[in-house]
Amino acid sequence: MQETFEKVNDYTIQSTLKEDATDGRGNGYVYMSSRIVRIFNFAAGTITSLHHNRTFRSEQSTPAVVSEQTTVEKFKDMPSLIEVEIMREKLVGMGGHPPLIEDVLSGRRKRELPKTSDLNG
Repeated sequence: MQETFEKVNDYTIQSTLKEDATDGRGNGYVYMSSRIVRIFNFAAGTITSLHHNRTFRSEQSTPAVVSEQTTVEKFKDMPSLIEVEIMREKLVGMGGHPPLIEDVLSGRRKRELPKTSDLNG
């Protein structure tokens, strides 16, 4: 699997895991594509996970099997915050300015986040 990271904005980072595989054994050629996208939003204190799995009979055909699932978890409901802390450090390393995890969990804000109108110019 290959993992990539993208800074979405000052307080959000996206992690994408992807794997593409082929299998020419058996009755024919099968192409499988899997994606797991996890969006860590430190302003909302949530992780949104998107799971996409597709199986094709050939690389050019429409999917024979499609599976998609979306889940949203709140930081405060997680049994461990180790992954959240790692992703926060990664976002800061990419130039982001997320609030402290303690502030997110307590509902406090050390600084105000930009208004939507300010982001759109």
